[in-house]
Amino acid sequence: MKILQLVLSAVFLLTTPTLGAEYRGKNLDGKKLAATAYYGNTGGVYEVMVLFKENQAVIYFDSGSQTTIQLNQRAISDPNNIVGFGTLGQIPVNKVFRVGLVYNNDSPSNSQSPESPLKDFWKISLDKQEFNSFIQR
Repeated sequence: MKILQLVLSAVFLLTTPTLGAEYRGKNLDGKKLAATAYYGNTGGVYEVMVLFKENQAVIYFDSGSQTTIQLNQRAISDPNNIVGFGTLGQIPVNKVFRVGLVYNNDSPSNSQSPESPLKDFWKISLDKQEFNSFIQR
């Protein structure tokens, strides 16, 4: 009987639907939108394209590179203040582990301490005109 309960619990967990990023009930997953992205580690602001995927956002840069960040919240309340966390060159596998390039905090070019509250912080602001036309569809 305990084995049956264990199996049913596992099946339930595996079949639970994954919810995507949304704004006012409209799913944003799979749509690339123009945006600006602020990166806390460098203080840089970048013109980017953002693709939402469940509780993550893939940020595409003009240079052709990209990074994936973990969204702070799946439900987006302000398209000009989307907060996420992720290190350049690394892709989150889940909430704990990341794969990719190793970020070296001991580098002389690193101007922020490892304890900085802005470490790995991203703030995305979606292009207002493009976002509004997407939402109105």
